[in-house]
Amino acid sequence: MGAVIAARLVKYLKRFFKDIKRIILWSDSGIVPYWINGSGSKFIPFVSNRISEIKENTDPVSWRHCSSKQNPADLLTKGIISRELINFEEWWHGPECLKDSENLWPKLKGFESIDSETVELKFSLIVNLTITHEKIVDPDKYSSFLKLLRVTAYIFRRRKDFEKGRTLQSRNILGESNSK
Repeated sequence: MGAVIAARLVKYLKRFFKDIKRIILWSDSGIVPYWINGSGSKFIPFVSNRISEIKENTDPVSWRHCSSKQNPADLLTKGIISRELINFEEWWHGPECLKDSENLWPKLKGFESIDSETVELKFSLIVNLTITHEKIVDPDKYSSFLKLLRVTAYIFRRRKDFEKGRTLQSRNILGESNSK
């Protein structure tokens, strides 16, 4: 998300500063250059949409990598207090390596060969669903039409009870017996 926010900031700043000739963006995430320089279509939609936004607002070759140790912005996430931040040189001037010539800046090595478990790749799922319609009441099991009708009516009444969350009570399916 940091790369997306940086890309949005670039888009915003370009509206006000028309004469910007070159922008260099830094990320301490090793996976971001892989995403930006790769094909967004092979990732899950969330990642793919972020990659598209980053590519739309920035040039993929303008991205660089710095380690978390060299990233002064990480100080805030590591619990540094404001009194210490005032005296911390890297916060005000950036990492020492930026004072060197560009060809000596840190490079991310090996991101071209990151395995698919590290990235969130898109996958396909094929589901085959077969629905069979079984007879609720088998008419061949009843000796008379009247019995079939009673059982069917009972099942439909009980179905409504089940749908309403009522519990079953013991009852004779064909009605209460009159024998005592």
